[in-house]
Amino acid sequence: MIMVMSHKVFPLGKGHTKLGDDDYAFLRRFLDATKANLFFARGLVIVEGDAEAILLPALARKIGKPLGRHGVSIVKVGHRGLFRYSRIFQRSNDETVMPIPVALIPDRDIPPDCARELVGTRKTESKWDQEEKEEYLRSLIKDEGGCVKAFPSEQWTLEYDLARQPGCTVLVHQAVKLAKGSRNNTRQQILDAAAAEIASWQSDTEDVAVFVFEPIARGTVSKAEVAQHLAELIDQLPDDAATFRGKLPP
Repeated sequence: MIMVMSHKVFPLGKGHTKLGDDDYAFLRRFLDATKANLFFARGLVIVEGDAEAILLPALARKIGKPLGRHGVSIVKVGHRGLFRYSRIFQRSNDETVMPIPVALIPDRDIPPDCARELVGTRKTESKWDQEEKEEYLRSLIKDEGGCVKAFPSEQWTLEYDLARQPGCTVLVHQAVKLAKGSRNNTRQQILDAAAAEIASWQSDTEDVAVFVFEPIARGTVSKAEVAQHLAELIDQLPDDAATFRGKLPP
């Protein structure tokens, strides 16, 4: 394949990109039509799962940067290595940069200490050796370069990070409750009950976030369904772009 951008040609064969032999073999197995936007977008956001693919467009719309208007595509690649795909856009000659910004959104995936009962034998924040943690965090951004930049989630996952923000906690909880559903309550009753439950909590941000995130972490609700409800709730907010941006994780 040869990509043509800004009146320049960029061959994607061996020797022209940062892709290794095993990367090419990997892409032959997994690069299918659902990821074709990799080659036709003006900007790319490469994500691991459905939740990010559903939520990010809503977040972008609400801050006044709708992805479609700017030619930005989201490509979901699963948990198979974001850098495998992003290396397509990194040239073997470091002096050449392809004119397409590529953002990677990996999960930091280190649970907070207050989620210890929720994650079982997994190491939480304080159980990581500092040197080991620093090496792991470097691995999330190790293959940045050229037009590729990684933006790991601030704490655990995107949904958890949103739940940690006071301006988004209720929204995430409402989305979880809507995903669970209730035969005896209307949508509005579910929303009101979820908001009242969060208001009744007298605890710190992390404890509330873990409480909200628990059904997602345990898999008792669909992450994709929660993301769909959350995207709808975000779209329905009366906030202007600046107000909503202030509610998001840094």
